[in-house]
Amino acid sequence: MTIYWETDAEKKAQVATSVLDDLPEWFGLPESTKEYVENTRHLATLFVKEQNQVVGFLSIKQTAEKTAEIDCMGVLKLAQRKGFGQQLIEEALSWCHKKEYTLLQVKTLAAIHPDIYYQKTRAFYHKMGFMDVEVFPDLWGPENPCLQLIRPV
Repeated sequence: MTIYWETDAEKKAQVATSVLDDLPEWFGLPESTKEYVENTRHLATLFVKEQNQVVGFLSIKQTAEKTAEIDCMGVLKLAQRKGFGQQLIEEALSWCHKKEYTLLQVKTLAAIHPDIYYQKTRAFYHKMGFMDVEVFPDLWGPENPCLQLIRPV
């Protein structure tokens, strides 16, 4: 397993596209997916690779003086539950620590929505030490209630 920061905007967008296309259960809204892909071009973006194939990525941005946010994260279905996501989070936390951020946040679909795939997403973030902070019922529209999670760096 190799984890590295990618700087080439086109490579970041290509990987984000290929990974998110493999995850329609999580990224099934074309306009949102397009925005995530475009964001990777301008954000700090980590890649995780196994045997010369990129299997996941994480893009991150500063949102306040001492806070960063995971904008988007995805791991190919065949590579899930093998530690790649955990390694992406650990490297993101290390990056935050070096930049002297004190908090890392992420937003995902809230538990008041019955989606089974996002149950797994929330369980992953909880396992990684993130805590629920607030539900924003209308941030992404009433059909997609948003949960903000946060973790000390």
